[in-house]
Amino acid sequence: MKIKVFRVYLSVILVLVSHSFVFSEDIKAVVAYSDGRIVEVTEENRKGIFGDEKLLQKDIFISNGITFNIQYQDVNTGFNDPTWGSQRKQVLVNALGYVADVLNISGGKLDLNVSSVVIAGQFLASAGPIVVWTLPLNPGVNNGSAYQHLLNGSTDPNGPSYPDMQLTVNWNYNYYLGTGTPLSNQFDLLSVLIHEITHGIGFLTSIAYNDSQCGGNRPNGTGWTGSQPDIYTSVDTFLVTGNNNRFINSSFYFIGQGYYFTGGDNGVYINASNVVTVYGGRPRIYAPSTYQCGSSISHWNNLGGVMDPSIAPGVVRREYLPFEVALLKDIGYVNASLPTQEGEGQTEGEGGASEGEGIYEGEGEECYFIWIAPDFDNEGRGFYTELSNRLGIPTINWETTDFDGGGIPDSWEIAVLKRAIFTPKVLWRLEATCVYIHNLNLLKSEPQYDLWLRPYEHVLAGLLALNSDIQELLINQVNLINSYETIKRVEKASEELLSPYGDADYDGFNNRTEYLNCLNAGLLLNDFVEVVLNPELDGTLSPSEALSINFSVVFFVLLMLISVGIYAVYVTERDRRRDLIR
Repeated sequence: MKIKVFRVYLSVILVLVSHSFVFSEDIKAVVAYSDGRIVEVTEENRKGIFGDEKLLQKDIFISNGITFNIQYQDVNTGFNDPTWGSQRKQVLVNALGYVADVLNISGGKLDLNVSSVVIAGQFLASAGPIVVWTLPLNPGVNNGSAYQHLLNGSTDPNGPSYPDMQLTVNWNYNYYLGTGTPLSNQFDLLSVLIHEITHGIGFLTSIAYNDSQCGGNRPNGTGWTGSQPDIYTSVDTFLVTGNNNRFINSSFYFIGQGYYFTGGDNGVYINASNVVTVYGGRPRIYAPSTYQCGSSISHWNNLGGVMDPSIAPGVVRREYLPFEVALLKDIGYVNASLPTQEGEGQTEGEGGASEGEGIYEGEGEECYFIWIAPDFDNEGRGFYTELSNRLGIPTINWETTDFDGGGIPDSWEIAVLKRAIFTPKVLWRLEATCVYIHNLNLLKSEPQYDLWLRPYEHVLAGLLALNSDIQELLINQVNLINSYETIKRVEKASEELLSPYGDADYDGFNNRTEYLNCLNAGLLLNDFVEVVLNPELDGTLSPSEALSINFSVVFFVLLMLISVGIYAVYVTERDRRRDLIR
């Protein structure tokens, strides 16, 4: 991979001559972020999105015939961090260089704007193209300015004053900056950047669903502009359900149903000639029963590729799978192919783990970041129905079955796990996340996985993490061969926090006791989950009632303390005055 790098610092450029591209009433533009947000670009918000031009640093490099113009918003942070900035930039160069090697485009260009954030518990990174269209609208396919500029470097689709793609990296996480193997608590930055850049160059959808949830107001089924017919991405036009029903017709009208977006018509798939040929069928698209902004309809359904919806620390996905390259060809990169392998040097990793540092001690290390909440309920119903049919036991069902015999339905126990994984204040959230993903990865090596377990992998991984009793039963009934972990108070301890007799919130009441209290009080599943994870609750009252009482007590005690304090001051002042009189 031969790369030429040139640096230009805008802060020292006194005169910048360029044609100004102004978005008018006849020209519209949006930034399509990979987290599901679509933000209209105007002259008023331009600085807020793309940064202050006076502070931007610009790098230019050429790789395999493509010229990359990069402007960094960071000032002494992120990609311009005094310690890690140069290494982080090199990883970005490597990611863009790899994509260039795959696309095989001569004369293409890409203008990339880069920013940074530090936000706990959020995305690793987000990227997407700037999409421009003119009015009156001409319905059709629009994959964004990055796609257009790459394929036609002689014409800048949105003018030289605006980038083609926006990339944001969240530096809250521990990233590996080399090309070797990251540590078990490090996210591979190269894998993350290749994933996000691929969204920006065209692996994305514009089709709206529950857009208000994602920060917009477009009607279901519309594309970039929120109208009908509309402009859509190539991937939008490839979407079909498992029952072979399309989302978009050839006139660019939405002809689907709302339930298509959540897999309600036997799943969602990509139907395009090259990818179907290489994959050997239609690859499945991620479409959980609960729609996830930025994830649903925009990733593979965990097929092991670069464009899967999540990645674990210690895992590298730095190369497209053959069917992913085939999809790039279907999108329009007709020369796309896997590059010839070359040896690469290693760069030291960022923030490597210190000696003796663990992942169960609560130091704040991120063992695993899950981009998408697992759809335990939908998978669980299917899995238990499958078990019922295979075992010939009609009483097995997701709502009531209690495989560990502890008195709590399995569906209620795993709901606690799901809440814990996404609740930072839960003391054992880190361990729960680690155990869950460990089990999920092990499942994928099971002989039964491709035969029938794949559609239920998330719920099965979660059930195996709950406690030894349910784990032993499932291993025997499903014929699993690997050794799985359960969630415990600390590493190698015997107490399993999510067993019926564990104490998930350390309040002295085991989970079964709090479950029975909830039943007696007429409380429902969501109440039970909150009770089990909150040491101030025991299930005898609803969470809202109990917390209201607790607040009243605290307020009363605080008021009494204030009153006592005021009285003490009064007595002190009174005695002082008496002493003065004497």
